[in-house]
Amino acid sequence: TQRTEWEPVLIPLTSASEQQALLSGGLSPEQVLSSLRDSAFRTLMDDTRGLLNGQDFGVVFEKAMDWGVDWLLERIQREMFDTRCEDQGEGDEKEEKRVKLAALLPGVARLSHTLVNSMPNEHIEGMSQLPEMSAFSAIIFASYEERLRPQDEMF
Repeated sequence: TQRTEWEPVLIPLTSASEQQALLSGGLSPEQVLSSLRDSAFRTLMDDTRGLLNGQDFGVVFEKAMDWGVDWLLERIQREMFDTRCEDQGEGDEKEEKRVKLAALLPGVARLSHTLVNSMPNEHIEGMSQLPEMSAFSAIIFASYEERLRPQDEMF
């Protein structure tokens, strides 16, 4: 199998693209420059890159994409196809109704709008329930536990 690198899609790779992302996110130019110089921000970006390039993320991402595609196909079938079969009158033989591709496009457009804009988002909520997602979250939290714990609680 071919390994896909998701880092370029999920996080800015250069200082210029980081700057553009922060500006697009609503920060002022002064806030952007301050963020780019901040060591905590740099550490966060570097740690995030490390996580995105790790094998654990690859497993979680693959499971999430598999679940997402299955969910989407099930939803398309449920909402846009007449899943009831028409009896042909002889025995148990049934014929499924055919649908032209052009007739599906409005339904797919509605579904994609719902998928992106609904709150709460059924798709995201479902993905967050995957066991792999919970395990990956635990890995992330454990890696930051020592940094976030106050010094007096460490011993």
